[in-house]
Amino acid sequence: MKELINKLKVPSTSSLVLYYASSIYDTNLEKEFMNRFDFGNIEEFVKQMSDSYPNLDKILLFRKLYVRKILKRIYKEKSYPQVLSLGAGWDPLSLHLVEQYSSQVQDVFEVDLAAMVEKEALLKRILPDCDFLHFMEGDVTDPEKLITSLALSGYKSAVPTVVIFEGLIHYITDGVFRSILKHFKTPDKRNVFILDFILSDESVSSASLKQHQKCIQVVSKYVEGEINMYTRLEMIAVIEELGGEVFSIESMRDIELEVDQKNKLFPEDGDGVQEVLAFYL
Repeated sequence: MKELINKLKVPSTSSLVLYYASSIYDTNLEKEFMNRFDFGNIEEFVKQMSDSYPNLDKILLFRKLYVRKILKRIYKEKSYPQVLSLGAGWDPLSLHLVEQYSSQVQDVFEVDLAAMVEKEALLKRILPDCDFLHFMEGDVTDPEKLITSLALSGYKSAVPTVVIFEGLIHYITDGVFRSILKHFKTPDKRNVFILDFILSDESVSSASLKQHQKCIQVVSKYVEGEINMYTRLEMIAVIEELGGEVFSIESMRDIELEVDQKNKLFPEDGDGVQEVLAFYL
């Protein structure tokens, strides 16, 4: 396929996340994946986002680090044979799973509205023996149809599964989010969800509120829709109401302190636009 020989150009929001998180993609497979992309088309978007929220690069990086930290933690405790990435985009998470947890992960399912055919073709060039990777173009706002499509692709609801719900909840309604959780709820809480959520204004420190609102405005413009936001207590309440058990929740302040051993960019909880959490369901 000629388009995969040249550098790939993908939507601005997808490129931005890859661009900002590029430092964690440090294995040979991940580097080969990243070398396939053309980031020249996002210069204006990067500038706009940097102007509206100068620390956005760190936020997106910390989000990715958190996902990997939780994966490391849960796979030390037990095996989760299935991984499901909803709103997978172009993130090379599958390559990370291959290199770190190949003995514990049997199937990886990646779902997004578009570009999964192209992503599958690219990953098959990098990793020809990847029959355990499954790519689907589907709409998460229709959970019943999603579950049916997953089953046809080999997904087994009885198997313990890690569900990556990164960078997605902001763009769906609270009702859709609750419906998704209901469809993945299990009686023995055998599934794990990892997700991030954008803080509503009342959770943000007064020093950061203006920048926070400006950042939300810019993102809303690019996704052409409203952004779904929560307080920490609201998010925990939704999860617990639907039978989930939160076992980790961190602010950008928490992650910065862990990574850099000091708080320079995010001195208060509520700084950093987002929080991240993981829960059994």
